[in-house]
Amino acid sequence: MVRLACQTLTLKDMYKKLNLIGGIQLMKRIKRSTGVCLILVVFLILIFTLQVFAEPEYKWRFAMPWNRKLASQSYQLFSDLVGVYSNGRIEIEYFDNALLGSLGENFHAIQAGDIELGASYTYANLVPKGMVAQMPYTIRDYDELAITSSAPDGILYKITNKAWEEVGFHLLFISPSTFIGLANNVRPLKTPDDLKDLKFRVSGSVQCVEMLRNLGKGTGMTMETLPWADIYNALERGVMDGIWTSYSSLIEERHFEVVKYFTDLRFWPDVTSIVINKEIWDELPDDLKNAIAKAAKMAEERTYEVYRRAEREYRDILVDAGLEIYPITEEERSLWIEKADPTALWQQLAKPLIDELYPGENMTEKILEEINDMRK
Repeated sequence: MVRLACQTLTLKDMYKKLNLIGGIQLMKRIKRSTGVCLILVVFLILIFTLQVFAEPEYKWRFAMPWNRKLASQSYQLFSDLVGVYSNGRIEIEYFDNALLGSLGENFHAIQAGDIELGASYTYANLVPKGMVAQMPYTIRDYDELAITSSAPDGILYKITNKAWEEVGFHLLFISPSTFIGLANNVRPLKTPDDLKDLKFRVSGSVQCVEMLRNLGKGTGMTMETLPWADIYNALERGVMDGIWTSYSSLIEERHFEVVKYFTDLRFWPDVTSIVINKEIWDELPDDLKNAIAKAAKMAEERTYEVYRRAEREYRDILVDAGLEIYPITEEERSLWIEKADPTALWQQLAKPLIDELYPGENMTEKILEEINDMRK
């Protein structure tokens, strides 16, 4: 699809316009030019070349179950670039904001091949061994995330892709957003003790739930699973006191309207998996796989860049809107990390799953060693 300033043209529209415009211009030149034969040959070659791609071999749908402007721009770019790099052989129509269904509905539709590809999460109920990409307090910043999570060689990409393959998908790329902290309506969260008697909404990310459970031990804090779509109303009506969230979600989901305080604890990067049905992927010829991988790399790099910039911009917007963002010190952050106990979480939750994926290879130790070596 080609986007112009005032209109959007499909390839088919372009062919019609080129046929019409080219035909008129050709008639004028027949009367005026002695090079009629050359012009005719060039024109016919152009029309033949365009018409070769008039009907793509593959027509796919890309499902995005959330409303996230910056991410959607990257996914639309990816969809368009696949068409370009495949020379028109693949056409992807992008559907955002849950137009094709919820996260769970999209997951099962892609798994069955009814939808070809989309954005998804590695929740334990969907991808049982996919939690590695979001283990708390493992990745510190965007540079570390890019090194470990980029296809095809990033250590976390490899593990996550293998987990997706077990449930019938191929991981095209990992799409970053901003980092996760805690928001609530009761008080600023300076230390874990400030979680006293708060009620937090949690999701199906088991490793993150267990981290929050560790942080809340001895405070009377409680947790409840709640669908993403219900968060706004639950916070507005006081059913929940707080959520884990990020700068991007606070703005793009407008959660800043129903919370008062945010602490940027940077527990883990909020990442989305862009996946395709594995059978569809496996049946593609190598040249089309390469075209898709090239488009994925361009979209991935664009997403990193826009969210790096957005973190600071979003923070300023939120402060101007009245959200109180607590400027946590490194000493205070160390208290959160100590009580979260990420090392124990790796051994308790990640290691058994990774051992199943890579039996006898000590892969958990290799992952953590590679991450530590990266920081030297």
